[in-house]
Amino acid sequence: MTALLSLPASAWEEYAAGSDFAEPIAPLARTRCRGSRCAAPQADASTLAEEGLKELKAGRYPEAIARLERAAAKDASSAKAWFGLGNAFHRRSLARGAADSPDKDDARAAVAAFEKGLTLDPRLASLPEPFSLYAALEECRRAVGDNEKALKDNLKAIEVSRDNFMPRLQRASLHFSREEWASSSVALYRSVLAARRFHAYPQLSRLIRQAPRFASLLELPQNKIILDTYDAVEAGDLSDKEAEAEVRDYVDIVAAAKEEDSEAASGTRLAAQAPAAAPAEPSSDLSGLKGFEVAAVQRTDGDLRDSLNDPSSSPRREVPASPAEFVRERVRQGDDAFASERLREAILAYESAMTADAMRHELPLDEEARLFERIGSAYRRLGMFPEALQALTKALSQPAKRATSYYELALYCAEKMDLDRSLSFLEKALKTASSAQESTRLARDARRDKAFASLRKLRKGRFDSLLGRAAGKS
Repeated sequence: MTALLSLPASAWEEYAAGSDFAEPIAPLARTRCRGSRCAAPQADASTLAEEGLKELKAGRYPEAIARLERAAAKDASSAKAWFGLGNAFHRRSLARGAADSPDKDDARAAVAAFEKGLTLDPRLASLPEPFSLYAALEECRRAVGDNEKALKDNLKAIEVSRDNFMPRLQRASLHFSREEWASSSVALYRSVLAARRFHAYPQLSRLIRQAPRFASLLELPQNKIILDTYDAVEAGDLSDKEAEAEVRDYVDIVAAAKEEDSEAASGTRLAAQAPAAAPAEPSSDLSGLKGFEVAAVQRTDGDLRDSLNDPSSSPRREVPASPAEFVRERVRQGDDAFASERLREAILAYESAMTADAMRHELPLDEEARLFERIGSAYRRLGMFPEALQALTKALSQPAKRATSYYELALYCAEKMDLDRSLSFLEKALKTASSAQESTRLARDARRDKAFASLRKLRKGRFDSLLGRAAGKS
């Protein structure tokens, strides 16, 4: 769940170096409210909003909507409550609607809530990932027939996630529905180029051919030629230059370049208007940190590629029959690759699974946590530490904290020679273990893992004491 990370790698490394993960200090009581109830309505609204967001994460949409509506009623100035309410209506619209066709009533309610949130927080300072808002708003506007505003929201999604192929693919679909054939082909071509830059073209190709919303694009002959041409590039039958020459007869490449320049200028303006990020506050663990959208992960290793489409590295499988089956298949491929130490391949498979699931949210939360944990582990073993930290942070942002996620974070800190913090996370791992057997296994692994070599040597007393206590409890 791309790939553009919501924070640059340097910012995450700075956080890792600067935070001691201490328990946060409780703020002092405001004595001017003593004896009054002036803070009670605000606290009630905040509690309701948090409860609503938890219900939303669990997929209980009616309960989420009820709590978030009450939160917004108690505190009409809470952008967080309005954005959460919009998200809840949007998610329920997808659950209620037919395939790739959201329920119109819920979509209309989602638009109203999102717009209220935007009036209160126009810079989206309260949201960790603006792309998700614009993508949801575009989908809801389209469901109710407001294609003009949907196009504007789509452009904003592109501006804040410039290397993500999805908003450009959605733009191609929007232009197609308006019978703007040339613009549809330009957007599809640019979506293809974005997907190829980040080694995600197989996901894009399958999505277009399988999802009803995008399959209609291939009714336009030039769109089918574009996709068929780049399928041939992926198969090794054409070079990139040959493909570009092939599509020049069907796509206005000059117009595509001008649109790229226009979006770049618009994106620069948007970045200039954005508020400066607030410094991260210390936390007892990483669960309070904001996550990132996997559909937009920025790659720092140019060699990462979708080796599942390379016959020399793995056998081809049949194309899944549905988006849900595609997600399950990619997870299976990732698990196979991870078990065989094909770490780059595993990362791409897991990321593509969560990219495909980004708008549907059908993966259970504990499974999302497992996938982020494995992505973090793979990045750590590859020596890509900022990416590892981001993925492990996301794993621990899920409601159910996995002991193995804390263990992986302990390994990360040990390899960064942050030994005291490594011990702290190892202790959390042992305490969070779901059973005595898991605690024993983690302790046994800790005595053997090479990444803990410095910890075992330089913090021997504390290390042995910690594992001894774990053994005594099992």
